[in-house]
Amino acid sequence: MAPTIRDGDRLTVGPTDPAGIRPGDIILFNQTERPIVHRVVAVLTGSDGGTIVVARGDAKRSADAPIDPRQIVGKVVAIEPATFLSRRRSALVAFFRTLGARLRG
Repeated sequence: MAPTIRDGDRLTVGPTDPAGIRPGDIILFNQTERPIVHRVVAVLTGSDGGTIVVARGDAKRSADAPIDPRQIVGKVVAIEPATFLSRRRSALVAFFRTLGARLRG
């Protein structure tokens, strides 16, 4: 989600009614057992009359797979920028996670 959200930033996520989701909102949702934070680019009505949410990361060219509103955990209501040191710590943690994963094969 850079440049809006960067590694190490703290997010406050509040509950939201899926009917209140609008393009431009930043949402937290679960996709294949993984939490993702992306910006809503469209809210559509499906062939069954249900709502379909389309989101995309700010730095991505293509949109995510359509999101069922039941996958939405909440809406980002505040972003607290990380300090220089916390950004460095986040980068170091990510490095060691990647290294560990590669060593495990």
